[in-house]
Amino acid sequence: MVGRANTLPAGIRTIAVPAFQNQTTTYRIEQRLTQAVVREFLTRTKYRIVADPEAADATVRGQIAGLDAGAVVFDPATGRDLAMLERELDATVGIASQSDDGALWVVGAARPDRPFAWHLLDRQSGKTTFLFAARPKLHTARLAPMQGVVITARDGLELVSYFTLPATATGMRPARPLPMVLCVHGGPWWRDSARWPRTRRW
Repeated sequence: MVGRANTLPAGIRTIAVPAFQNQTTTYRIEQRLTQAVVREFLTRTKYRIVADPEAADATVRGQIAGLDAGAVVFDPATGRDLAMLERELDATVGIASQSDDGALWVVGAARPDRPFAWHLLDRQSGKTTFLFAARPKLHTARLAPMQGVVITARDGLELVSYFTLPATATGMRPARPLPMVLCVHGGPWWRDSARWPRTRRW
């Protein structure tokens, strides 16, 4: 757990943490996260953890809908440089490697409409240099962008979906009806994301 804050009412002394609900395919992740939350309360707060929610002043419940890995930035300069890279490259970036003094970064850039690419950042000058792309022949090609849309299913649940129009199309709808290829997969524990899918960019 990252960061620290105390926004609970002053009268709370005991907290119950029932086992989180796991909606992913990761085995026993709910046990690990529930134990981690309990450990944080015990080591970093004065609250007493009780097993019975009925006997507690407050209850913390959790539901694990998905898992993702990402960097947590504590250094303001690092966060500033990462934000600059995301603006300049218009992509999700991550530090792949860096020099011993931290002055040079090799960063990976991910975009839905481009193959994964690597860049070199000189943090002292602020200059970013393109190194290479995972698919060099596609790096400068005009590829179709990805659009996000939320569809309401018959049972009322919201389905986060993505669709791709021809590269020449503008806006969220084509100028005329077009054939559609529908890729149904996963669910309810996993869904697609705004990333480069090699089979849907032509």
